[in-house]
Amino acid sequence: MAASAHLAIRLRSKISKSIQSARKRSNSFELISYYSLARLAMMLYLSLALQAPAMAADGSVPLRGLPSKSIPDPGAPTKTTPLHLQAKQVQTKKMTLKAAVDMAVYNFPKMKQMQAQVDAAKKTVSLQKIKEYMPDSLASYQTVMSTHNKLTQVLIPDPTLPPNPGPGTNAIVMSPVFSSGTGFILDWDPIDFGLHKARIDLRKQQLKQARANLGITELDVATSAAQAFLELIVAKEQVKAAAFNVHNFEVFEKTVSSMVAAELRPGADASLAQAQIAKAKNLLIEAKKMERVAMANLAESLGIAGTIVAIDPFPILDIEDPPNVRFGKFIVDDHPVAVAGKQAVDVVEGRLNVLDKTYYPKLHFWGGCNLRGAGLSVEKGNQRQSRDVHGLFPLVPNYHIGMMVQIPFLDYWQIKAEKNVERCNLSAEKSAYDVIAQQLTAQDERAKALLEAAVGLVQNVPAEVEAAEEAKTLAVTRYQVGLGTVADVAQAEQILAQAKFRLASARIGVWKAMLAIGVAHGDLKPLLSAIEKGKQ
Repeated sequence: MAASAHLAIRLRSKISKSIQSARKRSNSFELISYYSLARLAMMLYLSLALQAPAMAADGSVPLRGLPSKSIPDPGAPTKTTPLHLQAKQVQTKKMTLKAAVDMAVYNFPKMKQMQAQVDAAKKTVSLQKIKEYMPDSLASYQTVMSTHNKLTQVLIPDPTLPPNPGPGTNAIVMSPVFSSGTGFILDWDPIDFGLHKARIDLRKQQLKQARANLGITELDVATSAAQAFLELIVAKEQVKAAAFNVHNFEVFEKTVSSMVAAELRPGADASLAQAQIAKAKNLLIEAKKMERVAMANLAESLGIAGTIVAIDPFPILDIEDPPNVRFGKFIVDDHPVAVAGKQAVDVVEGRLNVLDKTYYPKLHFWGGCNLRGAGLSVEKGNQRQSRDVHGLFPLVPNYHIGMMVQIPFLDYWQIKAEKNVERCNLSAEKSAYDVIAQQLTAQDERAKALLEAAVGLVQNVPAEVEAAEEAKTLAVTRYQVGLGTVADVAQAEQILAQAKFRLASARIGVWKAMLAIGVAHGDLKPLLSAIEKGKQ
């Protein structure tokens, strides 16, 4: 192979001298013939000098349409991986889009927070039932040592003036006596004309509202994970396109260097080609930066921030024809955001219902029993009531049963004012629900427009790629025969790299548009099911 390459170099050198001679004689026919021979010699030289095995030692496969030089995966770990990346946790198993969404819904802290709020609201309903239907109760015991000097008087109850029942003594005596008492009382108000039920219903509405907010959070978390997953695929495709661009410029630089060495092109072309390689490498560095940012965003959306996530883009990039995802009929009331808006209206209506029941009379049934003891007792025949214990312990029993009706008649104006406030709140919540309905309807229309445009792009971009490949081939050929410049080839290479990236982005754009429709409908299951079917 070395001898053949040497022969090709000698042939190219002779043809170069013949071209210079033909230029001096201004013989255009000879000039075209020699240019053709120079092109053939250059192609022979490149085919011999750049030939490589079909598969590299590391098992990587070259890109289609390029020489068999191995191009490493930019995202693959290498021996030179920085220490700050080696210290991070690496998830080796590749994650599909559905697995990413499921993991985010299960693992993201916001989901756990909202689920805890739902559990608290559920327990609040049980707590409210206990408060409404459990009788109030009180048990007590006391022993008092005091004097028993009394006056005939009427006083308003005061903690500093404890009750002093029973007959008094004939004189003021400062000798203390003991008094004691114990007992319990039950106070139950089962009849309140619907107030108990209204309060419990309000708690149930708040539970439904918490569940609706959980549904919104679940949709937001799933959407964030899906968007981050697709953005990471786009970033990886950008890295591949940038690496492909670097490889093409490196191949072209060898061609330029060979032609400069053969004095077929000026030496400035070699410098221009090297500048294009440096520019392409800068773009590759930027693409890798965006890939790392996209990976960090995905890890955060999954609730595993700081972890390097490996993803499986199949079949998102492999499906050439747009999939037919069957989304259900768009119904505003079924969307989690609309459900939460409706529950907000119901909560305000529940508060109004409680206020409507608050002014009704309250019937209390109560009863209890007690034991009393006193050191200063009234003679009852020949027996004292607290004989032998001197009032230290209660021994005299009593019981009581009664009913009481309470009517807070002056609360009417306060309740009326509170109801006016809640009516204004109700009007505000209904208007907010109307805004939600408008936004969701517009969101659905925008998503449909995005999908229609994305389908058109994915059907049209392949023609752009094909034309860019042909333009690149022609630009290189024109340069080899002396009819083009390095700038022409660089422009063609950039257009080809951008077209290839645009093709991958267009395919991902279809899935993004379908994700937007799923978000507008409040249900991502049809999209995830279509992806799983594509994997089969």
